[in-house]
Amino acid sequence: MNGEWVILIWTLISVIFLVKIPSVRELFANVRKMSAIGIICMVLSLGFLANVSYTKDGVSTNETTSQTISLSVENSSTPTQSSTSTRTGLPDFWKDDPTDTDEDGIPDLWEKWTHGNRAIADGDLDRDGDGLTDLEEFLNQTDPRTADTDGDSFSDAFEIANGMNPVSAEDFIPIEPDTNHNGVPDMWEQIGYSDTFHDANGNGFDDTYERYYIPAASDDNFDVLVDVYTTRSATLNWTSGENRMTILILPTTGTFVKIRLPFGSDTELYLQSSPYGTDLPSGELWKSRMRISFVPRTGQNLNGNALISSEGVIAHKVVNVENVIVRFPEPLSARGVQTQSLTSGNSDGPNTDIKAGKFEVFCADLYHGVGDVVGPLTVTTLLGMESATYDWSSTYGSMSPDSGSESWLTVTRLPASQDEKMSVVTTAELDSQSHVAITSIVEQCSQRMFSASFSTDNFSPQLGETLGIGVTLPGCIHEINPGWLEIEVVREVIGAMQHVASVDMDISTSTVDRYLDTSTLGGQTLPFAWDGLAQVSLPLADHPDVFNGSKGRSIHRAMPSIEADEPVPPPFCTVRVRLWNLGKTEVLNEYSETVFIPQVVKISFLSNVPSLLATPLVYTNADNSATIVYAGTEDEAAAEQILLDMPRYIMAFMPDDVNIRFVNAEQPVSGSYTGFFLTKMPSPIDDVLGACFGLDQRNSTPIGLGVIYAYDTHETIREYYRYRDVVGDVFTVPLSGSAFANLLALISVHEVAHALGLVDPDVLDAFSIEDPHNLNGAGQNIMDSCAMQRMSDILSPSKTRYWRRNNRHYMEFCLPKKKWGFL
Repeated sequence: MNGEWVILIWTLISVIFLVKIPSVRELFANVRKMSAIGIICMVLSLGFLANVSYTKDGVSTNETTSQTISLSVENSSTPTQSSTSTRTGLPDFWKDDPTDTDEDGIPDLWEKWTHGNRAIADGDLDRDGDGLTDLEEFLNQTDPRTADTDGDSFSDAFEIANGMNPVSAEDFIPIEPDTNHNGVPDMWEQIGYSDTFHDANGNGFDDTYERYYIPAASDDNFDVLVDVYTTRSATLNWTSGENRMTILILPTTGTFVKIRLPFGSDTELYLQSSPYGTDLPSGELWKSRMRISFVPRTGQNLNGNALISSEGVIAHKVVNVENVIVRFPEPLSARGVQTQSLTSGNSDGPNTDIKAGKFEVFCADLYHGVGDVVGPLTVTTLLGMESATYDWSSTYGSMSPDSGSESWLTVTRLPASQDEKMSVVTTAELDSQSHVAITSIVEQCSQRMFSASFSTDNFSPQLGETLGIGVTLPGCIHEINPGWLEIEVVREVIGAMQHVASVDMDISTSTVDRYLDTSTLGGQTLPFAWDGLAQVSLPLADHPDVFNGSKGRSIHRAMPSIEADEPVPPPFCTVRVRLWNLGKTEVLNEYSETVFIPQVVKISFLSNVPSLLATPLVYTNADNSATIVYAGTEDEAAAEQILLDMPRYIMAFMPDDVNIRFVNAEQPVSGSYTGFFLTKMPSPIDDVLGACFGLDQRNSTPIGLGVIYAYDTHETIREYYRYRDVVGDVFTVPLSGSAFANLLALISVHEVAHALGLVDPDVLDAFSIEDPHNLNGAGQNIMDSCAMQRMSDILSPSKTRYWRRNNRHYMEFCLPKKKWGFL
């Protein structure tokens, strides 16, 4: 009876609500116009329908007539098979018709909805091939026709085995704390680049990345689109060469992040669930996925799974791990432990590699006519394509063999005109879908053939090195033209090419012979050498190249003064190989090459420094107990060897593209160089670990002097230990002698960079001329006024991570190491 009263009350409330609706009021008005018999018939019909639709208990009796299926269940992080009803033998969630004609445990109605066979017991079938039988799919309420019911790229069987919800793509972990409400979870606040992904202009690039870090689009780089799925906040990290970047992604079912990568370098991309050293929530799950696709620009082509640049460099995508489930274990660890994944990876999240590939074809032989066998044509300069297979073809003759890394061309026809070139096509097969073909030219033997090769494009005359030069003269045994060969060293300044030296063309004479008669030398390759010594004196001058500073001022690259009979100073010079006619009035052929000269920095130490390195350092704790924070070395001889190895420690902090050579006290050096001394003497100024003298804002005078106060460094280790908890540092004591060397190396790099022009307050973001350091002083970069404040970072130096982008580019501008990207 109580149930009937409830129904009556709700009916009255509904009528009151309905009469307020204009359309219903219009209906009642029309009813009032009906005859009494019509009204009685309508009321009886409604009563009959209500009696059919509801039982005495108010429960629907028409549910089994539904023709749709709902595969969503309550969101749970650990779905399991439903419990079984003792009345029907079916799970408790099944409220519909229990009829099971074929007695396979699956109701007929479910089989009808999922297009199963209700007449055959086929519950053990796996129609979608995901590892679950149709009966198991029913018990877990997943669709037996698709391997991934919720469409999140994780199969139903995979999610069930790992305690995930197979029918909900958004089974996120609750949002992590964000105390200051800045959109960055607390645990990510301390990483160097912690801005969350934001793309205001909708071009796919993160706003901060695009504003400060992304290189300009060029033929040397390409774009990829990263589709990220993660149930926790995580960083998308990528490392290409020595460059590493990080962008924070909040929990998402699909965020598309575009990044720009260099051609010619392998790239590793991975998701990371939490910063290093951060405790993870024990027992929680993390589900993540990462997909990579290329975004070709003009001149770049997709061929299967390969992106080909306009110059033939190939970036080949290789996916190691796409989907990953991580369960954070007991006890708490510093990183997530991967308990289940499709394949193994090298991080705690999805890991993808983009492999860079490049090959060239070299042929030193020339052709004269039909019937010549030219070769070998050889595949060279392999970069990431060692496992590729190569095929050969040519419309000018037959190739033998037609596959492999070498082949010979038998010429059967000649080019029809001078503009047509004899060519050979080499096709590299990267995989079953990706092929890359390059065309190489086979040259005809003629008097126009002229070339030069160099033993290196980077040598240091200050260290006694020489430059080898090989010159191939035009002509062959049946065709020789007389002339004069000259090799001249010049330097470029604004508006002129200045003579620096001439390579001696005949070392048998006592003077420098500038020219060599080639009348009888056609077709030969001749060796020459240059000692790197200047033969004239030249003043300081400006090179045409300009560096645009972050503060709006621009400066030219400096070309330092040159002293006759002294080694040519950095940064570079140009070697011109020229073939003159007999009268030396016309240059018949010319070849030039830029040769880069490094800045030499000599690291010496005073006699009392080894004893300091050998001395242990003790820290007195608040309870008056003693802790050895630095163990010292076994003896002074071992300490001295560490100091002699200082160049190796220093180079671990220096960017690879900065052309600089560090040498120890035993290395002889001539000409202009910078010298640094390590001393046990305390600094005359408090809190100063090192100093340089004669600061040069653009390395226009590559001669300098600096000092590193090893005594203050020794005491600084004590301070690092004292404040390790304040700055969140993690390192083990006692420290070794190599740890001391790393700290000395860091200080040396800082001071050497000052001596070479960092930080120029008028060009880069420094404080002022009195304090030429990075503007923010955050204690995280090489050129911050307080250097780095974490011993754990010093023990694991990075060539690029602790350099501000502008600082690093400034150093690369002053001392370039390669031609591309700088000249």
